[in-house]
Amino acid sequence: MAIRAQIHATGLGVNRFFIIEEGIVRIGSDPVCEIRLDHPLLSPLHAQIQRQDNVLTLTDLDSMRGTRVNGEWLVSGEPRTLASGDEMLLHPYRLSLTLVEVADAAQVAQTAFDHLRTSADSSQAAAPSPTPMVGLSGAPPASLLPDSSLALDRPTSPSDHFLPGLNQHSVRYLNMLPTIYHNDFTSRFLGMLEATLLPIEWTVANFDMFLDPRSAPEAFLGWLSSWFDLLFDPTWSDEQRRTLIGEAQQLFAMRGTAWALGRVLEIYTGHTPIISDLEDEKEPFLFTIKLPLRERDVNRILLERIIDTDKPAHATYKVEFERRVRKSTIWEQLG
Repeated sequence: MAIRAQIHATGLGVNRFFIIEEGIVRIGSDPVCEIRLDHPLLSPLHAQIQRQDNVLTLTDLDSMRGTRVNGEWLVSGEPRTLASGDEMLLHPYRLSLTLVEVADAAQVAQTAFDHLRTSADSSQAAAPSPTPMVGLSGAPPASLLPDSSLALDRPTSPSDHFLPGLNQHSVRYLNMLPTIYHNDFTSRFLGMLEATLLPIEWTVANFDMFLDPRSAPEAFLGWLSSWFDLLFDPTWSDEQRRTLIGEAQQLFAMRGTAWALGRVLEIYTGHTPIISDLEDEKEPFLFTIKLPLRERDVNRILLERIIDTDKPAHATYKVEFERRVRKSTIWEQLG
């Protein structure tokens, strides 16, 4: 007699059976999990069940909200041996384990074949002896297995679920249907729809990321900059554009001040300028911008274009760059 281990998962619209075979079965919200329970309260890899020689153990994988067995909390990383009837709580889902002794598959297949041969002999049919059905030498047909309807929910390997650009099986929509529709055909059919619809749903659900300059795609920055009537030439790096768009609201509120102009120049050049406009000897409405870099290190035309855009309309300015003092030679020092 063989031991069949099955998990009954219930909670929040989920009512499914899973067959636990030899090896490791992962439980969590990540699509790679063999028992996937799609809920934000579950960690991507929440826990795992390991079956070896008909001994089942449950291990919490350092989950966010923990795992309980029969009301007792598990210590993360320490396996807990399971017995038939144990209830596992992975909030908000409850998993019940059942261990059942079933006849060996080969015995079931042989019994079914003997029954077919006896029926054929009793009918005295003229047809030749029946050819053994495909699968009788190994695994029996699904219709001959006890509770064969549960086999439809047996999780397959992650490689069977995902193909580049197309899901072979449903990872979400199938859970929204009654258990009677949980079969291979429905899973594959819904997988084609999910390959098209799930990326669209993700984009809509996470559209706020497109509105944040820190996470928006590079191709989206031009649209965000148009909100502030900003135009970037190729000399602006991706990081500089994201920083300026992120601070544009504050900079526009203080546009025309020394602080706003200095901050824009700091983002573009990477150096903090010194802006002075309160010296007595200066001409009216004239201010000086001192940059701690050499003139050849920047494009002066583009730099002045930025200053003209952000300075007060009535003011004039002059730009002073850093000058490297030539080291005196020994002869000059002696002289």
